[in-house]
Amino acid sequence: MNNQLEFILKKIAKLLNDQNINWAVGASIMLNYYGIIQGPRDIDILIDLKDLNKLDNVLSKIGEKKERLPNKIYKTRYFYEYVIDGIEIDVMGGLCICFNGKDHPFDFTRDSIGDFMEIDNIKIPLAKLSDWYKIYKLLPDREDKVTLIKEYMEKIYPKKDK
Repeated sequence: MNNQLEFILKKIAKLLNDQNINWAVGASIMLNYYGIIQGPRDIDILIDLKDLNKLDNVLSKIGEKKERLPNKIYKTRYFYEYVIDGIEIDVMGGLCICFNGKDHPFDFTRDSIGDFMEIDNIKIPLAKLSDWYKIYKLLPDREDKVTLIKEYMEKIYPKKDK
């Protein structure tokens, strides 16, 4: 993770944690933490819908909020992008993906946190890897990430011979 991205992640984490906001990082930052991919370029945050106003208040003060254009794949209730010091931050609350005409909701709650990473004594919650495996399976052009996560999970949790 580059220095600028790490600096912004720490800044956001400190502010969100200070406000007791229920949130977690997913996608490339999370995959990078597990060593599955290298070089994340943005920050993807999942948020509990009840904390949206607090999060928006925090991030709007330190960055520029941009509304995402509607997309027939994403039926996410809250999907905004913030740009903070040149780093894109995607925030999703009430994540929902439409696949083969069926909606697949991924409502984020405290139980959706799978682990924590720590940078300079600042705790950063991580979404569950298994949830992102399911999310990537529903998204177009993410087969590479599905394969990488599956291979990682098989190394960590090998199947036992019968």
